[in-house]
Amino acid sequence: METLILLIVCSFNNFKMTDLEKAIHQVETGSRVGKIIGDQGRALGPLQIHVGAWTDCKKKKESYSMCSQLEYSVTIFRRYCNRYLTKKRLGRAVTEKDKIFLWNGGPNAHKAKGKKLKNLTRYYKKVQEALRVIKKSSVQPLRCEDRALSDHLPSESLKSIPEKKGE
Repeated sequence: METLILLIVCSFNNFKMTDLEKAIHQVETGSRVGKIIGDQGRALGPLQIHVGAWTDCKKKKESYSMCSQLEYSVTIFRRYCNRYLTKKRLGRAVTEKDKIFLWNGGPNAHKAKGKKLKNLTRYYKKVQEALRVIKKSSVQPLRCEDRALSDHLPSESLKSIPEKKGE
């Protein structure tokens, strides 16, 4: 029964984040999850979603409180990028920098000048640094399928591994 429950949980846990999404999550909240309120009460959740961005992307029967969930926050990020970052709207191909600027500066961030551009550039550099660390990391998370199998190996399998001399 224990194995069955684990496999059911894993089958619903196929959510994957891109490195960029992980980096933004790191910069926004230090990779924390849950009901995180920031930006002086104006942003919610792991990706610090403002009501305006959420309103632009929500679907029927979705509530702003759902932004506390990491998977939903990433869904909103993706919808927001898909809505505002198009080749037609920008007049060129969409870049990673466009996504970072959009997330921090809104739909017209790609046109920013002066102080706003300076602030967006500072945010961009933070995300780029987080991305560098994420990409440099050689530790890969254990996939759900691997964990499910290794947690349930018969103990005899582990005993068959030869010991090193001197142990």
